[in-house]
Amino acid sequence: MKKEMKDLITSMTETNQQVISLVERLSEVATFSQQMVVFKEKLNNIDSHVKEVASSEVGRRTHLLRRGLEQEKAAAQSRLEKTMNNTSDLSARLEILDNKHDIIKYEVSVLASTIHKEFNATGLQISKLEQDMVLTLYNDSSLFDMVDSLKKTQSDIKSEMKQASDKTRAQIATVQQEVVTAQRNTQSRDETFEKTLSDLNSKTSTIAAHVDTSRGQISRLQDLTGTFSGFSVRLFTKSNSYYNKETVIKFDEVYYNAGGHYSPSTGIFTVPVSGVYVFMFNVQVGPYDSTDKNRKADVVLYVNGDIKAEAIVTGVGSDFTAGNAAVLHVWAGQRVYVSTSNLQERYYIWPWRTSFSGALLHVH
Repeated sequence: MKKEMKDLITSMTETNQQVISLVERLSEVATFSQQMVVFKEKLNNIDSHVKEVASSEVGRRTHLLRRGLEQEKAAAQSRLEKTMNNTSDLSARLEILDNKHDIIKYEVSVLASTIHKEFNATGLQISKLEQDMVLTLYNDSSLFDMVDSLKKTQSDIKSEMKQASDKTRAQIATVQQEVVTAQRNTQSRDETFEKTLSDLNSKTSTIAAHVDTSRGQISRLQDLTGTFSGFSVRLFTKSNSYYNKETVIKFDEVYYNAGGHYSPSTGIFTVPVSGVYVFMFNVQVGPYDSTDKNRKADVVLYVNGDIKAEAIVTGVGSDFTAGNAAVLHVWAGQRVYVSTSNLQERYYIWPWRTSFSGALLHVH
């Protein structure tokens, strides 16, 4: 009986120890359950944080990229509009630039779509990661590997975004270079056009001057050919008792002087226009003088110093005269006049019937 009691006590003691051991194990299980709950919360927090970081980073990068592209687009459009206002020759290039701009927009759209797809893929990877985290709750190394994979995916997304941004900037730089080249070409064409215009203006001015000169000559010729051109004068004022040799007679009474080409102060007719003229002159010898019964009047028609005709009269009467005429081709600017001869020292010339006339027959 004692042995049975002792065995019973021993059995109860062992049972108590087992119960105590079981209680300790249950306590350990409860503690482990609490740790699992905490770990699950940490995982949830990590998951939430990863989502927030991924969403924030992608959103921020996308916003910066879009804003940069919009600014670059606005700047490019402003430059293109200025270039279009400079010259119409850039229309073709601007159309090409617009096409390139559309290509850039398309590539940006493709890039945004790619980013969106990558973001969706990242979301799927995160969802898959959540499932893997539930399945591999006790495998810490697997969890960190998945986190590293997520970070690598984010890094790849950043790299692709940077490459797309660099490509877009390179395309915009190419567009800007083409715009600069087009502006230089336009400036070169403008300088060539201005030089040509200046040459044309100079030639136009020269032509206008020739036209004005021609108009003056034509007007002068019309005045000469449209009306009678000539003169008729006589000697009115008595000079001293005689004229010396080679003295131009200044016919001082003017009957007719078209154009004013005869000068009574010099006695010279200046030919206004080249052509054929008729010239007539008459001379009267001085009055009778008992002391000089052989008075002589000898006059010569000159053209620029060359003798063309001569009239000589001698006698003692007061009514003795002599005359002559000549039809000559003379040139504009030549001088025609009547002068005493050079054969003797004195010539006695009386006014009234001493005269000189000339007329244009036709222009040549």
